[in-house]
Parts: sequence; structure tokens; C-alpha cells
Amino acid sequence: MHAKINFTYELENERTLPFLDVKILVRADGSLGHSVYRKSTHTDRYLQADSHHHPRQLNSVVTSLTNRAYDLCDEEHLQEELTHVMKVLRSNGYRIAKHKKKPTNRHRRCEVERQPAFMPYVKGVTDKVANILHKYAIKTVFTPFRKVSQTLRSPKDSFPLERPGVYKVDCSCGKSYIGQTKRTVACRISEHIRAVKNNDAQKSAIAQHILEAGSSHWIELHNPQVISTERHYIPRLVREAIEITKYKNFNREDGFQLSRAWNPVVQLCKTRKSAKKEKVRERTQ
Repeated sequence: MHAKINFTYELENERTLPFLDVKILVRADGSLGHSVYRKSTHTDRYLQADSHHHPRQLNSVVTSLTNRAYDLCDEEHLQEELTHVMKVLRSNGYRIAKHKKKPTNRHRRCEVERQPAFMPYVKGVTDKVANILHKYAIKTVFTPFRKVSQTLRSPKDSFPLERPGVYKVDCSCGKSYIGQTKRTVACRISEHIRAVKNNDAQKSAIAQHILEAGSSHWIELHNPQVISTERHYIPRLVREAIEITKYKNFNREDGFQLSRAWNPVVQLCKTRKSAKKEKVRERTQ
């Protein structure tokens, strides 16, 4: 076993031991009981009943908490957990008169699989549209207007080389290689380096360029430039094709065939690029 592989273990406290969402209890006779486990930092805050969400999403809060109580608690602790669930639901604005019974599994009717419709939930508008689509066996998925992750910046550091996207590798001859990858850019660059070391022109256009041009060319594989980070396939292909038309390159293929409608945009990018180079040249002189 590797020295860096470590295992952790949990010690029981007051005859209880947590395991995932289950709190295992040791009874006086030595038998085991089980109920729902909550961390000490748990605040019992859930989706507020008066928030602007579809009723199905609000009902899922009640259903999920009730199902968890029935699934994880034994008969001895079930009533206590249901009482706690009712108290929590009322504190979050839900009007619950009595304990809900565990819902039974209903057999769904066979429906034709069709592409679902995604739309933001607007009370009195999109829910009526969903009812119309339901008649034609089209499922509606309600999405929020704006997620918290779209408003707040991620606390994690972003490393472009550790994400998929479009990249550029320059050569001392003035040309560049433009590529795209669905894996991380760093992984693809390592494959280029391996192909160069093995003189494998089949697996890398960079290796082919070095073999054809000779040792006088210097490829900056140590300094790849990430042009764009993109995990979706088609946007990556389009961006790669745009960059191929912008730079002098030694790519073996032209990539995605762009429509002529892109020509003004590409020409504008080339003009701005030339203007930036001219400004840099003037500053250095």
C-alpha cells in the first residue's frame, strides 16, 4: 500500500455512531437502532414555502424529508423524527396539519419520449404553458432565473490548463498550432510532447512540423496559451475554426467549416490584433 494512502475512522460518542445520513444507536440490550443523523452545524433551513418556485419543487421538500424519516428510522425513533420534520416544515412556512404518510409508488403511464422543454418558472404564465405541453407528452423542466453560482465568484482558484478548451502553441518560425480538446489542455499538451519525443507525426501535427522543418524551429510547448475554456463540443469547434483563420498556422486541417457570415467578424479580429501589435511595437521603440 502506498504511504500517502490514509484511512479515517469514527469513534462512537454516547453510544451513537454516524454513518452517512444514518445515526446508529446501541440499545441497553446490545441491539442496534437507527434514526436520521444531522451534523451539529445543521440549521434546519430549507426552501421557503413562500418563495417563487413551482409547487412541485416546494412539495418535494415535504416529500423528501418525510421519505427520509420512514426510510432511515426504526419504529422506536420514527414518531420522534416525524414530529421534528413537522416542526421544521412549519418553521419554513409550510402549512402541515398532521403527519404525512409515506407516499406509495405509483405506476406511471407509458409516454412517448420527447425532448423536454426548459423554461423559467413564472407563476401564472409558464405553469399554464406546461399544462398545454403535458397534453402532448412533453415534459417541462422549470429553471431558476439566476443561480447563486452565477452571482458569486467561485472561491476555488481557476487553472485554465486544467480545463477543456481551445489552445495555441507558437513556433519560432512565426506560425502557430491551434487545437481544441475535451480533456484538460495540460493533458493534450503532454500528448504533444510525448509525440515529439517519439517522432510520432501521426498523433501530433506539432511533431510533424518539427520533423519536416528540422531542429532549427523551436516549439513553445512549455508555454501554451489557452485561448478559451469551453466544455461544450460545438462551441469549441467554432472557436477553434475562428482562431485558425486569425493566425498563421501549421494545422493539418482547417477545422470546423464556418459560414461566410463569420468573415466580417474574423476580419475585425485580425484588424484589432494588428493594431495591438503596432501599439506594442511603438512602445518598445
